[in-house]
Amino acid sequence: VVHGGMGIDSAYLRCEGVLELAGPARRVVIYDQRGHGASGRSDPEAYSHAQWAADLRELASHLNEGPIDVLGHSYGAFIALEFASMYPSMLDQLILVGGSAGPVTRRVSTLRSDEQVRAAFRARWPSMFGSQVVPWDVFERCTFAFESFNAAFGRELPKYDLRTHVEQIKAPTLLIVGELD
Repeated sequence: VVHGGMGIDSAYLRCEGVLELAGPARRVVIYDQRGHGASGRSDPEAYSHAQWAADLRELASHLNEGPIDVLGHSYGAFIALEFASMYPSMLDQLILVGGSAGPVTRRVSTLRSDEQVRAAFRARWPSMFGSQVVPWDVFERCTFAFESFNAAFGRELPKYDLRTHVEQIKAPTLLIVGELD
């Protein structure tokens, strides 16, 4: 499971609906991408779509997995598509939730601290759940990282466009997008 929201870790995905995807024949691995949460930080220049996709390949190889099923959520769907384009033989099935093949035009200000990223996500958190009860307890479990946020939204997203690559994906693919996404 590839988390979204570059700048926020995978803690929000450790919830009932996602964890229930595991079963006798399926292991669910929810990991923090490079520059997020438990994965720690490195040189911000290493934060790129290609590197995040390569990291997923390394993780799958380390776990001795054959072709894997990949679920990418939000910005994680962009990375899942990068993975599918770069490593098609490693992909069995693909699920993209709230993603896009690009281009995505969205101006985002550069943030200078983890606390600024936290504040930006806090301001948008209620809108991510529509009229449902807002899970503030989940928000409080998350950690935030300004370097990966800036790399993703400032450097990587403006050049993101995989529209010419998606027709080459041969793995069964499920696209899930909400009406207001």
